[in-house]
Amino acid sequence: TSQLGNTGFPLKPRPMLDGGTQSFTLLGGGAGYLRFHVNAGALKVKLATALISISSIHLLKTFIEVRLETTTYKDHDVMWQIVIHCVFVISAIALAWTDRLMMANATKHAAPGEEKH
Repeated sequence: TSQLGNTGFPLKPRPMLDGGTQSFTLLGGGAGYLRFHVNAGALKVKLATALISISSIHLLKTFIEVRLETTTYKDHDVMWQIVIHCVFVISAIALAWTDRLMMANATKHAAPGEEKH
């Protein structure tokens, strides 16, 4: 039988929840496997960071185009893009802060000798 399973990929998700993280196993070529954890809070922060990056690039493009004589942007268009970008930034800060509070809370309430990831 093939170790690749039905998907054809050597990444085999294992539905083991341990301490709020999802574990995945990457099958190795005879030497064993690699195991890594995916934290939902960290993924949210990374997604928010990606949205901020995309918004920043779009806003920079708008700032460059607004100086052109052939621009179709109005003042309120630029204002709304800035407002939306600021909402993304504030949301990312709130997500990161909430994740930090949750991790601190989980570490504080962990059993002695138990390590949270």
